[in-house]
Amino acid sequence: MRIKSIRLAVLCLMALCLSQVFSAEQVVMGGTIESRGGIKMSFQPLLAGGFWQMGDWVLQNWTDKGLENEVKAMKEVGMSYIIVQYGADWDGTKKEFISFYSNSVYKVHPSFTQKGRDPIGAMMKAGEKYGVKIILGDALVPNQWDGPPNRNLADWSSPKMMQWRQSVIKNYSKYSSFYGWYIPNEPNPQDFIKNKIDPQSFINATEEVAITVKKANPKLMVIHTVGLYAEPEVKSGKTFIGPPSIPYLNKFWEPWVKDCQHVDIWMIIDGVGTYLSNLEHTDKAQQWCRKLAIKYQKTYWTDVENAVMGAQSYPFTMDQLEKSLIVGAKHTDTLVTFDYIHYMSKTSPKPEARKLYQDYWKYYQKVTKRK
Repeated sequence: MRIKSIRLAVLCLMALCLSQVFSAEQVVMGGTIESRGGIKMSFQPLLAGGFWQMGDWVLQNWTDKGLENEVKAMKEVGMSYIIVQYGADWDGTKKEFISFYSNSVYKVHPSFTQKGRDPIGAMMKAGEKYGVKIILGDALVPNQWDGPPNRNLADWSSPKMMQWRQSVIKNYSKYSSFYGWYIPNEPNPQDFIKNKIDPQSFINATEEVAITVKKANPKLMVIHTVGLYAEPEVKSGKTFIGPPSIPYLNKFWEPWVKDCQHVDIWMIIDGVGTYLSNLEHTDKAQQWCRKLAIKYQKTYWTDVENAVMGAQSYPFTMDQLEKSLIVGAKHTDTLVTFDYIHYMSKTSPKPEARKLYQDYWKYYQKVTKRK
């Protein structure tokens, strides 16, 4: 079971220095069109939700009642979405998935069922009680950052995995709080380039997963992320690693957004906490991603990282988080944060995570009293 961010395997440890001037444009937000200019924000934006990366550590430190209380704590600071990072792990020895969710296809991980536990059901019920929407994460394509990214693609998109998705969705669709399905793969363009692999097979498999989800429950919103992985550039015979340029991003990602027609929401990862970007560069990238979503009539969200995630991982200060929120709010009204449960929770055993929650609570109180 993974505790640290799945992004750590692809960190680029370097500083970025880019700037960009933005102009007023139209942006799709929550299914509506609104005018949003590229001006410095004169208000303090708020988070709409956060990721929960579930696993042994979380289940050891939160009872099902504790998870309910954490859902309540999120709502108390205005958050209305929870995204479960992923819903199954890959057993490399047995060459099959083990589920985090109740289902009729794969064995459920013992941490999620010990002593009669039902943590996902507890979250769903709490979501109904407090008005929080729950988005369940799919499984990762196994070994996608270790060798050719598609070598286990067939396992991820197999008929058995499609049956797993259908079973999970059937089990949880009884809850009115069940809002969406998150596809957690974060394809890195360089993995496809260096292995000389056409990403179209990956794109097609992703669309098939989205279609399966929609068939199981047409009301569910399907969400996919866009990562800001570094772009190599050769100068005078030497290779330099730098932030991804807009042409580089567009060449790789436009086919995804175009051909994954059943994905409803595209969400860029701002990359600030994982050293993949800085505020100036992510501002530019978020504007690009928003444009791409609009072009294909998709909704656009931003995933704002709330921690430094590298050799050592620790939460941002509220000042750091606010700066990222201000950039994100230039491009969308829906800002979610990674990872709430590990770095920002009210009842965390980690004092630094509790502090970020407490500081954000003060910030939230200050902002909402102005309105």
